[in-house]
Formats: sequence, structure tokens, C-alpha cells
Amino acid sequence: MTSLSATLNWLPEGYCEHAPPAHVAHAVECVWTSVSGRAQSVPVDPDGCVDVVIRYAASARAARRTPSVSIVGAMSQTEIVSVNADDVHIGVRFRPGYGSQLVHVPVDQFTDRVISLCGSSPFNAEAVLRAVGRVEHPSVLAPVLSSLLIPSPREPDAVQRGIDLMVRSHGLLALSASSDMAHLGERQFRRACLARAGLSPKRLSRVLRLRQLIATLRAAPSASMSTLAATNGYSDQAHMIRDVRQLTGRTPATLLGVGHA
Repeated sequence: MTSLSATLNWLPEGYCEHAPPAHVAHAVECVWTSVSGRAQSVPVDPDGCVDVVIRYAASARAARRTPSVSIVGAMSQTEIVSVNADDVHIGVRFRPGYGSQLVHVPVDQFTDRVISLCGSSPFNAEAVLRAVGRVEHPSVLAPVLSSLLIPSPREPDAVQRGIDLMVRSHGLLALSASSDMAHLGERQFRRACLARAGLSPKRLSRVLRLRQLIATLRAAPSASMSTLAATNGYSDQAHMIRDVRQLTGRTPATLLGVGHA
């Protein structure tokens, strides 16, 4: 579908996020765009989310490459994503747990994997591409994609409310608080969270805590390591460094160099 490069020439270079429509904001975190401009390998940190990603080539020379629509499952650790100089990505990021509305199977089958949308979802990939090809302004992108991918968003059930509680606390609450919210025993909630969010409660909590740490670093890059550890729920500085290294392969001091695919 070569018309994408012609019709979406208004996309800004770099990474940008667009707010979703209000009626799906509880399920969709953002619609994002990324125009790389150069070939590179980008480390993408886990965030507990499931994304639907459209990838196509912007240049006429690469127009023969077929655009793709994929589901990117929740990541358990940092992944290195290779992008070409003319790659353009458009994504819809679903909040933890809500990506399960896209597929008919447990979301943990997609963890750390990229799966073609065709055959994995009730939505047709060609319809997604056609709709995006008709978009003429950034302000329209989020409503169009959100409405197409999640036309009738479900209100959160008890399990989702338990996951939402974990998200709001940035992974700092005890498992019992979320399982109580879900009206399940802790073992049952572990299974339900894994099927719904693609990560176990323990792993999701670690990812959410990491995400909050990155946000804190961006807001206060000169903060001391001990302050960062204390304000983000780590028992001490050594615990924070160890956990960040296990999840990302890097130290807290190097996290701000991370971009998005």
C-alpha cells in the first residue's frame, strides 16, 4: 500500500505521542508515531503495555516493501529494535491488561513477541492500513485508529481493576491488594494477570517500577541514586541498580539514552 508514504508526509521526524479520545482513554494510553530518519538500533524498555504497530517505508525507493500491521506483546525486558533510515512506525499503545481486547487467546502467548495482526485479531490489517492512509492531520490519527481497533471498549472487570491498581501504584502495592480488588486468591490472580497482561504480577510490578524510575529520571536527571531508590520503591541503591540491570542490561545512569522505535 504505497499511498501511506504520500498521504502521511505530515508526520514529524522523531517520536511523538498523541492523546486518545476520551471514551477509550481508560484502555488506550496513546497513539504514537516514529519517523527514524536514519538506520539505527534502538533499545526499547518494557512498559507493561501491548501495542498495535504499523510499519512502512516512507521513501519512494523502498515503496515496494509491503506495510505491516503487528501486535507487539508485553516485554519482560529491554529489546533492541533495528530500524531503517526510511522506516515510519505508527502505534496504538494499550494500557496493561487492555490489549487482551484485541485477541481471542491469552496475551501471555504474545509476551516478548511480534505477531502479524492477520489471523490473531478480529480486525483486518488491510482495513487498518486503508484507514490510516485516509488520515490527513495528526489530530485525526488517534481517534481513527482507536475507534478502529477498539470500537466498543469494555469497562474494566474485577481482574482489570486489580491490574489497574498495580499500574496506579507504579507496582509498589502488595500482591494481596490487587488480588483482593480482583476478588481472587493470590494464586488465581497471578494466573489471571499473566493471561490478561502477558506478565506475572511480580514481573509487571518490576516493569511498572522501572517505568516510574525512568519518568523520575527525566523529570530530575540530577537526582542522587539514593534518592531515586527511595522515591521509587527500591529497598536501597544496590537493589535499584541490580533490578534495572536485570531488566534493561544497563545502569540507572544510562537509562535516559533510551528512545522509542
